[in-house]
Amino acid sequence: MRRAIIMAILALAACDAGDMDAVSLPVSQHRSAESFDIAVSRVLPEAAARCRALDPSRSCDFQIVVDDRPGRAPNAFQSLGADGDPVLTFTAALIAGARNPDEIALIVAHEAAHHIDGHLAQVNRKVALALGQDDPPGPALGAAQDAVPPAGAWSDVHASLRAFELAADARAAEIVTATGFDAMNGAEIFLRLPAPPAHATASHPANAERVRAVRRARSREIDVGQFCFAC
Repeated sequence: MRRAIIMAILALAACDAGDMDAVSLPVSQHRSAESFDIAVSRVLPEAAARCRALDPSRSCDFQIVVDDRPGRAPNAFQSLGADGDPVLTFTAALIAGARNPDEIALIVAHEAAHHIDGHLAQVNRKVALALGQDDPPGPALGAAQDAVPPAGAWSDVHASLRAFELAADARAAEIVTATGFDAMNGAEIFLRLPAPPAHATASHPANAERVRAVRRARSREIDVGQFCFAC
């Protein structure tokens, strides 16, 4: 299994959007940048507080990166820096494609939620198990990239990825609601994303499932942890 495939599987992306709905026109560059600044300034302090409350020993100093390289598709993902600090990366196309601060706030909170709940480390452990390793790859995701897993070994990994996405959506709904944003208005962004493939190797759940997770978490119908059935 080549490194590129491992890297793709381990990317905890909220919006691997490809081409967002071509009918929807993005807001102006100035307005989208302003919405992003508003969302980050309000969401990150709440996310950091929840992160520290769950695990005081974990780094909760969120770093923001905007990828403004031309041609980059709308996307966002969480990773770790060399110092262990959580890094939240957003492409300029994703920021420009959001219609309002609620949408950006939900995506920012979603990526922060991946770190709050330790999803990256859990996925690494599951990948290590799929590859028959005792220890998971480190933050650089550089272990055993040429190993060939047994047939069907990735099914648990992909099921976990989908569960993590719903769990992050649910926690994001809690965070944005606590900071005064409208979670359901933010979830409209999911309805403009291309539908993920409907098979066992899909890394993301159906867009309607994501909207439902936000709705149920916002109304407190379900606890965040209950979404993570495969974690």
